[in-house]
Amino acid sequence: MSITIANITFNDVEYDAEYDVLYLNANHPGEAVGYDDTPEGHNVGWNTAGEIVAIALLHPRSILAEHGKVAITLPQHVAVDAATLDQALATAA
Repeated sequence: MSITIANITFNDVEYDAEYDVLYLNANHPGEAVGYDDTPEGHNVGWNTAGEIVAIALLHPRSILAEHGKVAITLPQHVAVDAATLDQALATAA
């Protein structure tokens, strides 16, 4: 399964239902060398070239239930709709 957000395809997707965290990795999970928190409380990982290679969405199921989309600020603000995340969140349901 893969998920594309802001023209970045994350091909390593894992959902932790117990803690409601969706881990998204592009290419290899260990490629990130630095992490930043977004204003919304998610985590974004960067590689040595400054490219986004990982995102941890915190509480996506709860946020989708309340707002219908998950907001995340990358270099630009992005709203990820339920249709994009539903399959990943359902894998652990």
